[in-house]
Amino acid sequence: MQDRFFRLIAFMGFALWGLLWLGLQQLNSGTHLVVNRDTQGRLMSVYTVDAKTHLQSQGRMLAYWPSGQLRMQAEFDQGVYAGDFLEWHANGVPARRMAYALGHEYGLQRGWRQDGGADFAYEMQGGRRFGVPGTMPCVVNKGDRKLALARYLREAGTASVQHEHAVQMNVTRVTALELPLYNDASLIPRWANQDGASTHMAEHVIGNFSLVDHRAARFDSVALSGHPTVVAFFFTGCTNLCPTTVAQLKGIEQRMQAQHLNEVRFVAVSVTPLQDDVRALALYAKRFDLGASWNLVTGDVPSVEQFAADSFFAKTTTDVHTERAFLLDGDRRIRGVYNVTQPSDMARLVQDTAQLAKPSALAVADVPSTGRLF
Repeated sequence: MQDRFFRLIAFMGFALWGLLWLGLQQLNSGTHLVVNRDTQGRLMSVYTVDAKTHLQSQGRMLAYWPSGQLRMQAEFDQGVYAGDFLEWHANGVPARRMAYALGHEYGLQRGWRQDGGADFAYEMQGGRRFGVPGTMPCVVNKGDRKLALARYLREAGTASVQHEHAVQMNVTRVTALELPLYNDASLIPRWANQDGASTHMAEHVIGNFSLVDHRAARFDSVALSGHPTVVAFFFTGCTNLCPTTVAQLKGIEQRMQAQHLNEVRFVAVSVTPLQDDVRALALYAKRFDLGASWNLVTGDVPSVEQFAADSFFAKTTTDVHTERAFLLDGDRRIRGVYNVTQPSDMARLVQDTAQLAKPSALAVADVPSTGRLF
């Protein structure tokens, strides 16, 4: 009896081994492994190739700096990125960590400068980008107000054209998602759980401050409460980025007014308060035809710097005088970060602002399929 049992076990073992061998033979006949190395013997790529179509399948690519330091490592499948895409600066500091699925970005994407500081952090969710892919600071100098006005008029004159053609073309319809929170200097979006509570650290709320606007009126945290607010940083002598920012945000204002969402406010905080007193801001508002929805804000240097640091995580005012604009909700929480030079971001800002102003009216919205969106 025992001999019969052992013979049965042996037979089953040989049968399983035979099936495994046949499977491996079939696999080997369908694909073969390719390994490439450079002249120094360093691995450059390793992947499988389909024997019939000769197309690359799953694999990995690598690249190196002249020093031998690893520069890039990427996973791919069926000819598109799949998995992690990693890059390093020449000094060995991480440069980018991207995640892909079927060639499209998904999840959290991060980048760093050579000094290790954060360059960008955003998250892809539901086909949309939350956060901003990176900005460059605008050089602070006295500038020429005539050049600034000319640039603004040029930008404002094409803002509606850009909106109609560059933004509204190539759009897809998606269901509006709950907006994330931005609670720390990394500007990584933090999401609420199903109960509505934050799953991460305590919520960041714009605290108490006291500044003055271009109407010589006190401007404090009360002015940011109870309605959506778009905040940017500028200075009146800027001839490059600031006129573009003002023109783009005026385009957002017009879109909100067209939807009868007149409660949205726009705030521009000066990063050169010594030059930008109340009179200078008032002239700027008149020059650029900024209406009742706008507050141009200044104050003494410590107060402005403290506001930028406590509210928007800035080490210096230069950190916030970039292409970024921030969206605050009625509870003074940061709900969006945008690059004013990118039409796709301006389209998102329109959607997100309208969602905060009148969430019940935005079950479905237009978002662009251009840029980093998919």
